[in-house]
Amino acid sequence: MKKLSKESIIATYNDLVQEQGSIPMGEGVFTRETGISTYYWKGGFWRSWSAFQTEAGHAPNSPTQRIADETVLQRFAEIAAERGALLMQNVRKV
Repeated sequence: MKKLSKESIIATYNDLVQEQGSIPMGEGVFTRETGISTYYWKGGFWRSWSAFQTEAGHAPNSPTQRIADETVLQRFAEIAAERGALLMQNVRKV
């Protein structure tokens, strides 16, 4: 792939965002869909994916929020109740 300009990378990103329904995408999707890897932009034009998204005119993606342990355990208990019981493998009966 030839050397890409800042403008061409931004234009490619914005075109893809439009194709995807105006939803900004992450770095992995951009690389997969365009073949433009971090080699072409990171460190040379932009320091981070968020800096790139900002310059392209989009709000940076926010990190996925951690689900609280209590929520995960509650859902696990609900699923166990729906199934009727937990599989009790390797449990020693006293």
